[in-house]
Amino acid sequence: MTVLIIDTTTERGIIALGTMEGEITAEKKLPAGFQNSDHLFPALKELGIKATALCLIICATGPGSYTGIRVGAVVAKTLSFIHKIPLVGVCTLEGFSEPALIDAKMGGAYILHAGKWARQPLEDALRWIGDNVIYTPNATLLVTKAPLVQWQECYPSAERYLRKGLERLSNATTNGDLQIDY
Repeated sequence: MTVLIIDTTTERGIIALGTMEGEITAEKKLPAGFQNSDHLFPALKELGIKATALCLIICATGPGSYTGIRVGAVVAKTLSFIHKIPLVGVCTLEGFSEPALIDAKMGGAYILHAGKWARQPLEDALRWIGDNVIYTPNATLLVTKAPLVQWQECYPSAERYLRKGLERLSNATTNGDLQIDY
């Protein structure tokens, strides 16, 4: 059985397939930019996704682009509902290596550091991180705001999403918290 991973929340979207054993079997990085809605269905088709083969859907839940979050969530929720497939949400920041930062615009930032995430003013987030390299989907804009920081622009990791999603599913199943709301 196959796990579908969807992240359209930032300008670095990905679609991937994995296994319940934690292995990524296929991955498609969407073209950089905020046109994930234009590229999502062609990417799903290119990966040859068959809904009947899916046993789990993992979807990035944000933070990120208002429209981008909804594009991925609608596709994931629709597939989940129609085909009765469990759906697990994972914070977008958890798809990146730590420390990770997503520009929240207007001087703010969403940050994941030491296993905790928060929304803070950019200056506070940078102090919290210290001198570490910071992973982000859009360093181009951040370099203009904080030129002395070591930014590493990258796509999120399908492996990280798969690991977190399987962990959440396992915890929900173990704790009896699993609620599949179709």
